[in-house]
Amino acid sequence: MVSCLGLIHDSHALAGRQGHFSHTACGLSIGDSHVTPGLFAADGATISCERCRRAMHAHRPEADTTLLADPKSVIARLVEQVLNANDGAGLADAMDGTPASGFAAQRLHRLHELFPTWRATIDELIAEGDKVVLRYHVACNDAFGLLGRVGAIVKHNQMLIFRTSQGRVLDVQAIVDDFGLWSDMSQPTTPTLERP
Repeated sequence: MVSCLGLIHDSHALAGRQGHFSHTACGLSIGDSHVTPGLFAADGATISCERCRRAMHAHRPEADTTLLADPKSVIARLVEQVLNANDGAGLADAMDGTPASGFAAQRLHRLHELFPTWRATIDELIAEGDKVVLRYHVACNDAFGLLGRVGAIVKHNQMLIFRTSQGRVLDVQAIVDDFGLWSDMSQPTTPTLERP
C-alpha cells in the first residue's frame, strides 16, 4: 500500500502516459492536474521512491539510473517541464546528437525573454515505435511587436516529428501543419487604420 504522504514526498520514475494520466514505475496513476514539479525524478539517481527503484532495477538491471519512459512521455515532459519552464539544463539533458547542437539553452532563454508569456500546449501526440508526432499550439503576448502589433496575443500552430531513444530526443523535423494554417486563416481579422 502506498500512502498519500509517500506520493507527496517522493520523486517517482515516470513509466509512461495514457490519456491525461502519468504512470509511475511503482504502479501509481496520477492525473495531469496533480503533477507538481519534482514529482517525477529527472534521472535515475534522484528517484526517492523505493518501489520505483526496485521496479527500475527489475526491468533494467544493467541501467538502473535510466528512467523508463515511452516516447510520448519523453516529448510531453520536454514540452511541459523543459520548454514551458525555460529549463536550459533540462533541455541539454533531453537532447542527444544533432538536436543537442541546434537547440541551445541560450535560444530557449532568449525566446522567453522576447515572449515572457510564451507557452506551448500539446494538442495531439501520436507515437509509433521510436517516432512521435507532436501537434501543438503556442500562445504568447507580443510585448515588443516582433510578430505583429505591440501587445497583441499571438497564436501559432506547429507540428513536429521526433525520434527518441532511451528517454532522449535524437532527431527533430518540423512539418507544415496545413490544418493549423487553415485554422489561423479562418480567424476573422480586424483591419487597422493608419493615420496620416
